[in-house]
Amino acid sequence: GIVSKSEIKEWLYEQGLPVTSPKPQSDAFSKIDLVTLKWLASTTPLNKKITKSWTVHEWLYFINNIPHDVSIEKLRSLDKQFSLSRSTNSEIAHAWYLLSLSVGNNEIYPYLEKYLMEIGRRKLIAPLYQALVSTPDGKAWAQGIYTKARLGYHQLSRSAIDKLFKEEP
Repeated sequence: GIVSKSEIKEWLYEQGLPVTSPKPQSDAFSKIDLVTLKWLASTTPLNKKITKSWTVHEWLYFINNIPHDVSIEKLRSLDKQFSLSRSTNSEIAHAWYLLSLSVGNNEIYPYLEKYLMEIGRRKLIAPLYQALVSTPDGKAWAQGIYTKARLGYHQLSRSAIDKLFKEEP
């Protein structure tokens, strides 16, 4: 008597979740939005107590939602506080490097070089090379790294990145 026969049929034979299924809700990203806004408006560092329990997904959400007009100084301060350039999580490092490149934070280059030499997954390296080749200096730097790293990449990664260097700006 808890559910009707039509609800059981919907669960068993229809696509997707039934209309009557509970809708999960979380305020985790809303909280991060608030933290981000406060951090951007402040001159004080991000509170480590708040970020201590953040998951990878929460860090990714935070990094991916930092506006690209943020100051380089603010990013460098964040990196100094949380060592994001040295992250051992490939996804977090990827997001951090993309953000840093978009802002022009070239202090990440030594860490980015190590990352590009060690990571071969196209999903993670192709967007970074794409960002690098968008400027003449970035392209020259990336070409040097790619020359050393190329043979360690999967053929699909090499093919995608080869195209970036062959295209005219």
